Amino acid sequence: MIGQQADQRPSTISRRKKKSDSTGIQVQIMAAEARMSVEMQESIQRTYAKAKELRPKNTTRSYDKP
Repeated sequence: MIGQQADQRPSTISRRKKKSDSTGIQVQIMAAEARMSVEMQESIQRTYAKAKELRPKNTTRSYDKP
């Protein structure tokens, strides 16, 4: 029985380690998603700004509100 208890302790530690590793990965994924979201918003804003500059002044379509 003593040998079995010794075997159980490392598995508990490794489970904790795996859980913290997955949490770290989730944080990295969330950070990457947030960065991509910001990049997408900036890209859309640049596209609207460029379209507004290129569009003739006498048209009725408004690009002021994306």
